[in-house]
Amino acid sequence: MEAILIFSPESSLLASATRKTKAKFHWIFQVSAITCALGGFSAIFANKWLNGYPHFTSWHGLTGISTIVYICIQALGGVLQFYPHLAFGIKLVDLKKYHATSGTIAFSLAVATLVLGMFSSWFTSVVTGTAWYACAVCPGLLGFIVTRQVMNSILPHKK
Repeated sequence: MEAILIFSPESSLLASATRKTKAKFHWIFQVSAITCALGGFSAIFANKWLNGYPHFTSWHGLTGISTIVYICIQALGGVLQFYPHLAFGIKLVDLKKYHATSGTIAFSLAVATLVLGMFSSWFTSVVTGTAWYACAVCPGLLGFIVTRQVMNSILPHKK
């Protein structure tokens, strides 16, 4: 999450860093997050493959694969910011807005996938009662906070 909020003046560990430094850390954090997501996806896919279980049969599985594909496309949009001449004539300032907005959608998809996973048989057998509700509310709250901060940073401000 810090990879997204790194540009926010309200809640960043690097609030006083230059934009170039923030972009570098954003890139590092995002590559790490994508690597972990792909690793988790690969482990689950291999486990199902080895045990003969069907793939992508739940809402969690379907949103999960959609999220993986979307974040990979989103990452390509981030790379275009380093090479704006490859961006099909889109101005860099617009590319940054599109990337930030699309990143918010990607984060929202990830939150939805996480929450849908909380309805799995395993999760509901291990986490019950108030703890389940806390686990369900926290990602939604984080999604709201991230969306608010990203939108406040890219939408025009009234003077």
